[in-house]
Amino acid sequence: MLELLMLRLIAMNFIREDACCEHLYRLRWPNGYCCPRCGSNSHYEITTRNLYECKACHYQASLTSGTVMEKTHLPLEKWFWGIYFFSTDKRGCSATQLSKELSITYKAAWHMLHRIREAMKDRILNTCSKAWYNWMIRFSEHQLRMASVVEALKRLRLLLAYRSTIRDTLNISKWKSLIT
Repeated sequence: MLELLMLRLIAMNFIREDACCEHLYRLRWPNGYCCPRCGSNSHYEITTRNLYECKACHYQASLTSGTVMEKTHLPLEKWFWGIYFFSTDKRGCSATQLSKELSITYKAAWHMLHRIREAMKDRILNTCSKAWYNWMIRFSEHQLRMASVVEALKRLRLLLAYRSTIRDTLNISKWKSLIT
């Protein structure tokens, strides 16, 4: 139900390229444009090339510069849908499946997925490293318990061997006393 609701929200909000640009602008610069190089807030908007130029240092930045969508010719709505499909599928998303869903070429879908995976690598590695760390702690605790169990078994084996030799010795002495 929640997935269907999310699907409808994405479909309604990001049906046009300008809506996607507006959303990305709000995500990237929530307090208005801020130059990535000098931090200035004053800028020119170059509408013919979809760029923002800083008035102070004349650095030109686009909405997609510094993101996974940088230097691509795919529309932002395709990127948003690609990120949605990648992040909602538990098993992951193949380039073939993505190319069919978005009606783009396999090569474009492959590049899109690689960029999305690269962007999420730190998050995935962080999650995996935490899981790996927790697993290693549990495994080492288990190994310590197993080592103590093995050590206890060795001691028990030695004790049983020692008891059996004492019993055998006692039995032999008993037999000797009976024989003599």
